[in-house]
Amino acid sequence: MQQDKTEEALTNVKNALLELEATGSTGFEGFLQAILGELTGIPFRLAASGLQGGVDGDAVFKEDAVCFEAKLYSGKIQRGEVLTKIADLARKNMAADRLWVLGATISIATQLANDIRDDGNQHAISTLILDWGDNPLPLLAIAIVAAARPSIEFLSKNAKNIELDVLRDAFEHISAHSAFEPLLSKLKTNLNVSMLAVQRSEELHKEWRAGVFNSEQSSREHLGQTLAVLDQSELFPIRSQLRQELQTYLKPSQVTVLSGDEGHGKSWLAAQVCSDYDGIALFASAERFDDVSTRELDELLIGLLIEQTGDRPSEKVKERWRRRLASWKQQPPKCSILLIVDGINQRASLEWAKLISALHARLSEIGGCVLITVRPQFWSKIVAPGLYRDHKVIPVPEWLPEERDKLLEHHGIQSSWLDTATLKTLRNPRLLGVAVKTLPHEDSTSWKGLTTDRLLFEHLRSSQRENFEQENLLDLTLRLSEHATEVLEHAVSKGSMSHQFKNDSGAVIESRFFQSLPGPSSRYELREEGLTLAMGYALVDQLWQTEYSGGSLSDRASRLIDPIHAMDRTADVLFAALTICAFDDVRFNDSIFETLLDSFSSLQNVNDQRFEEFFGIVREKPDLLFKVIRNISLEPGRRINHDWFIQALFAFSQTDIGWKTTENTIKEWLQCYNDDPIEQTKKYWKRDESEYLKQLEKRKQEIEETRSSLSKFEQNLLDQMDRVSGDPDTLYTLALELLAGQPLAGFAESFVKLGLAFGLNKDVFSARKAFQQLTTFNRIDREQAAASFTEASKPLKAENTSTAGQWTLVRMLHATGDTASAEEARQLAQKIRPNAGWLGPTSPDKWRGSNPADPKSPRPDDLDEGIESFSSIESGQLLLTMGLTPEDFRFREFLPIACRFKPDLAVQKTRELLSESLLRSGLPLRQLLLNTNEHLPLMTRELSVSLINRIESSDPFYLNDKHDIEVLRMSAFQSSAHWLTAEEQVECLASHAFGRDCLLSTIPLLKPQAEQYTTECLKAALESQDTDAIYGTLIAIKFGQNFISEELRAHIFRCASSESSSIRTMAFEIALDQELKEIRQAHVTSSWVYEQKYTRSLENWYGSLLLIKACQMEELTPDSLIRRICPETWFIANKEIGGDVTAITAPQLLQSIWKALTDTFDLPIPPVDLSLSAGQRAAFPILSVDETNRDDRRFPLPKSPEEIFKDDEKFEDKQDRLHAVAKNFIREANASGNHLLTQYVTIDDLKSLELYAPDMVLEIVERLEKQEVEKIGLIRNIALGLANLLSYKVPQRAANLFKKILQSQTFLSYAIGDNLTFEHEAIWSSNSSEELRAIWAKRLLMSKDDNELAQEILAAERFGRFDFVTECVEKLVSSNSTLDQAYALTIAGLSRNHAEFTELMHKYVNDAGITGDAAKRASLEAEKAAWADEWLYKATSAESIEDFWRSLMILKTCMDFRIPGDSIQRSKWKAFDIVFRDIRKAAMKETAKNRSKTLLGQAVPDAHFVSRSVDSVA
Repeated sequence: MQQDKTEEALTNVKNALLELEATGSTGFEGFLQAILGELTGIPFRLAASGLQGGVDGDAVFKEDAVCFEAKLYSGKIQRGEVLTKIADLARKNMAADRLWVLGATISIATQLANDIRDDGNQHAISTLILDWGDNPLPLLAIAIVAAARPSIEFLSKNAKNIELDVLRDAFEHISAHSAFEPLLSKLKTNLNVSMLAVQRSEELHKEWRAGVFNSEQSSREHLGQTLAVLDQSELFPIRSQLRQELQTYLKPSQVTVLSGDEGHGKSWLAAQVCSDYDGIALFASAERFDDVSTRELDELLIGLLIEQTGDRPSEKVKERWRRRLASWKQQPPKCSILLIVDGINQRASLEWAKLISALHARLSEIGGCVLITVRPQFWSKIVAPGLYRDHKVIPVPEWLPEERDKLLEHHGIQSSWLDTATLKTLRNPRLLGVAVKTLPHEDSTSWKGLTTDRLLFEHLRSSQRENFEQENLLDLTLRLSEHATEVLEHAVSKGSMSHQFKNDSGAVIESRFFQSLPGPSSRYELREEGLTLAMGYALVDQLWQTEYSGGSLSDRASRLIDPIHAMDRTADVLFAALTICAFDDVRFNDSIFETLLDSFSSLQNVNDQRFEEFFGIVREKPDLLFKVIRNISLEPGRRINHDWFIQALFAFSQTDIGWKTTENTIKEWLQCYNDDPIEQTKKYWKRDESEYLKQLEKRKQEIEETRSSLSKFEQNLLDQMDRVSGDPDTLYTLALELLAGQPLAGFAESFVKLGLAFGLNKDVFSARKAFQQLTTFNRIDREQAAASFTEASKPLKAENTSTAGQWTLVRMLHATGDTASAEEARQLAQKIRPNAGWLGPTSPDKWRGSNPADPKSPRPDDLDEGIESFSSIESGQLLLTMGLTPEDFRFREFLPIACRFKPDLAVQKTRELLSESLLRSGLPLRQLLLNTNEHLPLMTRELSVSLINRIESSDPFYLNDKHDIEVLRMSAFQSSAHWLTAEEQVECLASHAFGRDCLLSTIPLLKPQAEQYTTECLKAALESQDTDAIYGTLIAIKFGQNFISEELRAHIFRCASSESSSIRTMAFEIALDQELKEIRQAHVTSSWVYEQKYTRSLENWYGSLLLIKACQMEELTPDSLIRRICPETWFIANKEIGGDVTAITAPQLLQSIWKALTDTFDLPIPPVDLSLSAGQRAAFPILSVDETNRDDRRFPLPKSPEEIFKDDEKFEDKQDRLHAVAKNFIREANASGNHLLTQYVTIDDLKSLELYAPDMVLEIVERLEKQEVEKIGLIRNIALGLANLLSYKVPQRAANLFKKILQSQTFLSYAIGDNLTFEHEAIWSSNSSEELRAIWAKRLLMSKDDNELAQEILAAERFGRFDFVTECVEKLVSSNSTLDQAYALTIAGLSRNHAEFTELMHKYVNDAGITGDAAKRASLEAEKAAWADEWLYKATSAESIEDFWRSLMILKTCMDFRIPGDSIQRSKWKAFDIVFRDIRKAAMKETAKNRSKTLLGQAVPDAHFVSRSVDSVA
């Protein structure tokens, strides 16, 4: 009976559905829209008719990416029709997480349902089917009934012939069914977008965790250490309370830190947390962050997500995760993300404070957490001081006594056996683990007197007992003694033995490390003397016996090292073992040394300071070093100590003896190849079996076709090559990097072989790029190499050469650097792949390809379409969010075109945008005010007054972030200032509504003030004691007053003694400018003295300058002056007064420099970069603070990619953190008497010291010449200035000193404008000599990209070296080297005197190869500079403000540093100087970004290919 009623109810609901139209907002599509909206809370909209991008409804908001397909069928659904919709959605919908819903009034077949799910998975789209299936209730019926009221309302309005009462009864009956609630819960879960989208990834991740943490081998393979926490169930109940407590601290608002000493189980605890975590918990060892900048952290996270969800990296998979991360910033997923970074102290050289701050910023944005494991001292002393993020440190202690005893009991070890020392030792979790694995559980004597060293020794002994005959301790020590005697003899004969090794060998020979104890024969104690070396012998002995018996050395080494690989002492033992093998090349063959090196590559906790020791060992056996590097380069992943091997390799290759061995090894590496289709395919595909098989078959056919098409010559070459297993891309790249700065002619045949290897493996992207860069920037033997390359590739010109061989020929022809060969390569490439072509620039006939700055640019063919699109942009939709929307891009992209070809429309649309300031509030108003400075000339009097009135009468900023409000108030005044009267400007400056200060950029807009009016304003403000009004009025007086009356003087006099520092400072400034004697003398007689705690304040600066003026006027003695003024102004006092003042300051300043050179400071270099800039010498130097990009590693890696920092934290938080670090450093420097460390010191300042005390300056220079490079960094700028002075006396010494100084790094730079620094000034303004000109030339040729090269040319010409630039162009272009010619052309195009080189650039512009590329780029740079001159003239001579503005907008598209920053100060539009400067700055930034991508018209190379090549010929 009940079943019948259910069927009846379902029939009634279905009949109502069938009354609906099939499509449209009132049909079935609209009905499903209403249902989904009710169930998800997400508003939907119907897609347009026709091609709908795979969806009939799409979410209104992009972040709510629920899309649906609606079908009203009474018959069979066509499979192809439905599946096509998924493909369309995947192609056209860019949402991060997509849920595709199929609604149908019939049952969907199981096969079709499976196909839908499979296709969805293939495209990273989740799917949901709402059909009318059987048992127990149809899912579509459940969705309809669950939506309740919206469903009934929609059906009652749009369905025909329905009875509402019947429908309501049906709804009630269905909702009362026992299966309704469980199925509805499941349905809602599936409709939870943020959860469903990652549900499968979360499941796969948990499977991955279960596999990794359940096996020592798997955890070692994936995590680099044995963390099989699921395999040791006895440890899970222990520390459960700590784990539970830890869970409460894992929150997005803070970084959680597990801090504990060696062996306390930090990594184990973190692995347990990872295994337990209810979400996605990523586990990353510290070495994963090697060479990772903050801008690359997203890619690192994506890599971890892909790897630890069992996926394979492909661009499709990466893009899916990129979309997810972007989407999660808007709405965090239900499945929270935890990132565990394990053992950061193992990479002590990385900037962890910055990395952790950036990681936390990223994770907290998506509701994720960060967990760090670290040793306490490293965290508290190195990381925590620079970390601005909130963090919670959780100490990880040793085992509690009861925990230790419980574990011992579990393993059958009686506590009564253990003495006090052993009980203490075994509280260390790592040592207890080693003891349990090492010592016999039934022998009580073995468990007495345990120490770290004894456990290590016993571990080595027990490993021996497992495989060889029992040997007592005395016999073992005797055998080790004999062995040590033999090794010592070999070492003495070699003469390469250290004093320490000799002493320790004597201790081992005499067995002084071992002492038997009374009692059972097994009782003994270990002594420190020679113990480490003895254990090294024991380790080597184990491996020797394994090899002697025919066992596997690698397996044996794993059993020996893995249990103890994280112990600090293990590194000592392994170093000792390596040393023994290096000296004893008679008893031990290479395989043991190789095995030890392999073990070392994965060893934890190795101190970077031991690199020299490591290098001293491996250089004894370089062939084995090369062999191990080859093996670990071919394997996937990266070993923990990979960088040790690479640095040792490069260090060895740079020696005369080492290069010969390296040369042969490079040839061996370059003739390796991999033609295994399975290895090549599994690198990228895994998840989908059918797709994997398809790609595998494709790759197999490609390889077979390549091999079968090889000519006889090519086959002979291949027969000489070595087939390898693994990915050879890293190995090839390393070999090519080793060749940088070396002659290449001898490698021609190797390069041809490498080309064949490329043909058999298309995935060697890194090596292809490295080969092109190596050969392009070869300076060492360019002509010889070209001849050799040509000869070696001649056989490839045969008609029967394979396609792979022909591409090899193309590469070799390009590698010659010859123009004719480059043209031949171009024609051959076009013949091989005639239809390939490269996507060129948009046609100049279209507006997107048109350059509006080109005066000859014709009207684009599609201009009307662009105008129509531009006109349709609603100003209310622009600049609404922190990021740029498509509308913002459209506006910015077309605006210069409109300014050129439709100026009235450009003005109209821009003024519409500016008018939005009267309507907006909150974030949209913020974005408008802060991003429209370049349009300020288009403000009007009416709009300005309206904006001022609006802000005064209301508060449009109340919704804004508190950090922004002051800046926004001041920005609003700046927007209107030009159009206000002088009186109105004063009123705004004195009003709280426009902030408590004035933007520096507003000052040029301030108008001359009427003296009577400002006097009245200041008087009123003083009487009301309104400090903001006083300060604002003083600003108006300072920058707009020409005459100071007696009454006004009296008011300013009162201000000079105000309680407000800012008011006092402004009074001091006015007194200086207007020479107000009364205020100056009152200042002299006051008790004012600079604040010593933190000298960088405006009051300190201007208060000191006022006293200097008084001393100059003989109102203050020099002694009194120096006691009262801040040291930052001493050089100004020297310049303005000299004489007695210099006699006081000069010795102190010189002594400060000497102290910085000779003393050892406890003051650490700050983890930030500081920059000081001053427009004029008497102007207060502005301090800028940024993240540091200094490389503080123990040894540099061969490649060090440039870091481009972006804001990873909230801007104000980052600024607060950086400035707090800088302020603290300056305060400590001042307290230690080292003011000069943070001062702006000019060359003229140093000249004044030289004039006073030439002998002392010379003594400092001599000390600099002898000083270690690392100690110069503290005073690097001063050292550069002194080298500049020296260049006018002893050029050779100056050049040598410059070379030395340039190797140092500093935390402080002096900015001199246009991104130039004091370094540029010191070098390029030095005396012209042969030695200095060599340095200048090298700076040009060492530039890593076109932007850096442009900066050097700017510096050269700014400091008058035009003749050198011209000479350089002429010399380089006359060279036979096309590389030199390319440099000449690029320099010519970037020079201010580019017009002189026009004919030269045109001569080469049609060349193939590097000269043609450079000439084309240089010609464009020269043309843009000429256009910029023309548009600047139009701007400065414009009659109307509208023409002035539109000329600036066009000028912005072509301007660079060659347009001076003061270009409009002498025009009628000088009031908008700051607008021009902002536009110029933006243009230069964009230009710099584009130039940083190229060098000589080529894609920018890795820096070492350029630098090593130049260094080798310098």
